[in-house]
Amino acid sequence: MSAPTAAPPAGAEALRREVAVLGLLHPHGTRVTPAVHLGVPAGPRVWLPLPTRPTHSRVSHHDPYAADPALRRDAAARLVEAAAAAGLPRDAWVVRGGGEEVHEPDLHWEVALRAAHAEVGLALASFRVVTRTGWREPATGREQRWRRLRVRGREAGAAIERTGRALQQAAQSQVCTGSLLCIRSA
Repeated sequence: MSAPTAAPPAGAEALRREVAVLGLLHPHGTRVTPAVHLGVPAGPRVWLPLPTRPTHSRVSHHDPYAADPALRRDAAARLVEAAAAAGLPRDAWVVRGGGEEVHEPDLHWEVALRAAHAEVGLALASFRVVTRTGWREPATGREQRWRRLRVRGREAGAAIERTGRALQQAAQSQVCTGSLLCIRSA
């Protein structure tokens, strides 16, 4: 485990559990389905799965959110509306494969989410990038990484499994192609 670059934020344990849930849902060797989440890490949330290219496809991959900032902003506004209707906090995170380094699409989603919150007179509380091995907060540079994340305690392990099952059930409840109709809650 590496030390964070700054004092851990409030909710660092929730972020640790979110990393554990991601590891449970997507073991090494499997592709992580990228998604944008609003709510509580390792808890109640609304999210939008992002389109990915099928594993064995020769068809070129097209992510409409990457190509169209207005569509990305509309999606962010719908996520903010859904989170507000569910009474969820204004914490946001992008889940994706790879390392914790910040990618350009991560920043595009942060800008869209901040703008969507500003439109309704709110401020985005936090924005983070979460992967199988850790998390990073682009605005501050705070991060936490694990080589091997271990969950201690029967209650913590059970909570992570419950969250993982709820996310799997919500993800399987409908076929999603990355459209705004695919905003889900768990």
